[in-house]
Amino acid sequence: MFSQAALDAGFGPAGLMLIKFSVASLVTGVMFRGTIRRGFSLAAFRRAAPVGVILALSFLAQTLGLKLSTPSNNALITAAYVVITPFLWKLVFKRRLPRSAYFASLICFIGVAALSLDLYGGVSFRAGDLWTLVCAVLFAAQMVATEAFVGEMDYRLLLFIEIFTAALTTLALSLLAWVIAAAAPSISGALAPLLITRGDLNALLSPSGAVSAAFLGILSTGLCYVMQTSAQRYISSGAAAIILSMEALFGAVFSVAVGYDALSLRLILGGGLILSSVVIGASADVRAPVQIKSVHGDVTADP
Repeated sequence: MFSQAALDAGFGPAGLMLIKFSVASLVTGVMFRGTIRRGFSLAAFRRAAPVGVILALSFLAQTLGLKLSTPSNNALITAAYVVITPFLWKLVFKRRLPRSAYFASLICFIGVAALSLDLYGGVSFRAGDLWTLVCAVLFAAQMVATEAFVGEMDYRLLLFIEIFTAALTTLALSLLAWVIAAAAPSISGALAPLLITRGDLNALLSPSGAVSAAFLGILSTGLCYVMQTSAQRYISSGAAAIILSMEALFGAVFSVAVGYDALSLRLILGGGLILSSVVIGASADVRAPVQIKSVHGDVTADP
């Protein structure tokens, strides 16, 4: 909701991402300043930076998808990360998952589809849907990468470097887009979503844009990723993906609570399937063996 409000206020995809990640970097930097001061190093940055690059690209793809597609399609296709995550987990950690884990992911995806898909309005695919599918793959990759790196350093340091790198990646992509657009004006229109412009500043100075940017930076990105990264010390990325998919359920419940939508069979069915998938996924949760590695050496220990 706040992402759409920010876009409506005049933010471009790159401008919104830069503001959001910058605010989240500031928030996490203040929260974890002691850990960052003690543990930050070039070696730590090299380990965690790839996760930040993935995070930046995933949100840029999602924002492009939201801008070029419908909210229903965006929510439904993004939810595909729930199904993709277990397969990426298996590929990265080279371990077998119980069948119930795949079953839970499929049930969860069907539940999100039931909440998001309007059968009466029909199904239409737009240009933004491909960006949204890219976003789903990158979201899955971010969760698996977080699980892989969360055992190598303090999760607070990992999170700060990840979000800070996401802000730098967004800025670098925008600067690169400006250079290319200046060299080849004929393709500047295609690069518009990556350009940070005066319109982004005007949007930030507007009441709705400022509120949306603050919410997305402080709560939706900063606080939420603190909780996700902390939790992934104890649960697998597959289980995290299933639990995070409950965003669709909570969104539907709050929509009914404030009177925006009526309680429907679709809500009951979709919500029931999502809750069932969480129970099944929790019982099948399997974590890869985690080794704690110093960024300055090879000392390992069990968590």
